Amino acid sequence: MSDRPTFWFYLPAPLTGNTPIEFVVQDAINRYVYNTRIAAAKTQAGLMQLSLPTTAQPLEVGKSYTWTLSIYCDPAKPSQAVFVNSLIQRMAARPDLQRRLSTSAPLEQVKLYVMNGIWYEALNGLAPLYRANPQERQMAAAWASLLQHPLNGA
Repeated sequence: MSDRPTFWFYLPAPLTGNTPIEFVVQDAINRYVYNTRIAAAKTQAGLMQLSLPTTAQPLEVGKSYTWTLSIYCDPAKPSQAVFVNSLIQRMAARPDLQRRLSTSAPLEQVKLYVMNGIWYEALNGLAPLYRANPQERQMAAAWASLLQHPLNGA
């Protein structure tokens, strides 16, 4: 859906300014679509989000990309970085789904994304709702359900 998606990561512990982070998005033939290094000064434990900026090449519909987030716990030993990576494929929404999304409330939009296997959009729709209302039972249940969904490939 989005040509410049937002990626979410869970950091189990806070990071210091001495812990560089690198985020890379590559196309199917390993060309860089986006590559950035972030100084992790006082990065808190918990959710971290990174969005492709408007200066980055937009993701193309139907193409697959690989993303990698690397954390250099010991910058002197970059080969020992901790990293996660996965695939993302941009898809176009069917017209009927687009219509339903345009008339749905935010939580219903998240459900529509999940039902259609559009995980990045589901997470991007639910995360701000959950962050704003983490104690609300409906939000907490929706958040837990999304993160534990057996088909979640995000």
